[in-house]
Amino acid sequence: MKFDHDSPVEAQARRLIEVFGARAYGVARRMQRRNFRKPERARYWAAVARAVRHARADEQRARGAATTGSPGSV
Repeated sequence: MKFDHDSPVEAQARRLIEVFGARAYGVARRMQRRNFRKPERARYWAAVARAVRHARADEQRARGAATTGSPGSV
């Protein structure tokens, strides 16, 4: 898989989640460490890792609300 550093952070995060699933956050952090000599790329991959983490948290929060039921839904 070829990584495009010019694509938007959210798009890259979605692509990593599709390809790597639960390992997407670790892959993004590994890319951040690999690019430590190129600060702009390291910052890009740090932002991708944050976006992956937030997307997975939102997904789990939505799944939790769907299984437990939201307040007021009777």
